Amino acid sequence: YYCLPEAVAARAVGVPVVLHAHEILADESKDRATLACAGWAADHVIAVSEACAKPLLSRGPGRKVSVVPNGVPRAPAAAAPSEPPIVGTVGVVSKRKGTDLFLEMVRLVAEVRPDVRFLALGGDGPGADAPFAERMHRMAQAMAPAIDVTIRPSEQVMKELATWTAFVLPARQDPFPLAVLEAMAMGLPIVAARVGGIPEQITQERTGLLVPPEEPRVLADAVLALLADGDRRRKLGRAAADRAATEFTLERQADSTERVWIAAIGGTSPTGGRG
Repeated sequence: YYCLPEAVAARAVGVPVVLHAHEILADESKDRATLACAGWAADHVIAVSEACAKPLLSRGPGRKVSVVPNGVPRAPAAAAPSEPPIVGTVGVVSKRKGTDLFLEMVRLVAEVRPDVRFLALGGDGPGADAPFAERMHRMAQAMAPAIDVTIRPSEQVMKELATWTAFVLPARQDPFPLAVLEAMAMGLPIVAARVGGIPEQITQERTGLLVPPEEPRVLADAVLALLADGDRRRKLGRAAADRAATEFTLERQADSTERVWIAAIGGTSPTGGRG
């Protein structure tokens, strides 16, 4: 939304335009207008996932779209998992990231495993999400001291992930979350909602567990199952780390992005358009 005026201006004076799409646009008037504008202004569009590319392919720039998944830095050496166990999520405190679903999962898991610590790392969502974030903080505070749950930002997410037992992302929509890639790189077992581009990151029962969205009970049951089975946690975590190290590298992202930029400058079609 924010860069389209500049993209239109650049196109009008003959400057090549590459748009980098990080959102999944919906079938509504504002998004349809955005897709039409992008289709006219862009020489090429980079989408971070197939889910992100789908509306662009069907209602927007079409053949101009290349899918280039995000990459993740190589992870530092993981520390020994914390005792008591830590189950956490990473993301802006917002409805889209499912912070309320995370807190409901916390309540359900704590009924069975009161020893577990819970962390939600992320700043408060801006604008319309600000009142929601305030409610989430109040909910977390109301759980204390019976349940050890904290919501706060962090400037060293990877360092904190190194001591976690499991990672959870109950998002309502997410095109290709970096937090999942970071958790994969750290070798964490992951439980995430089957929405957006997350199934392109997580393969069910191989590199993590996928659960239906808006189902905190199912989410809690999956987390409890992982907490009860150390071998399963380690197997999923190792497979996730291997996939992050081979398929979701910064080098692969950079090379694929460079091909699109060079194609735009040269007025040609990028080769290997699926990143």
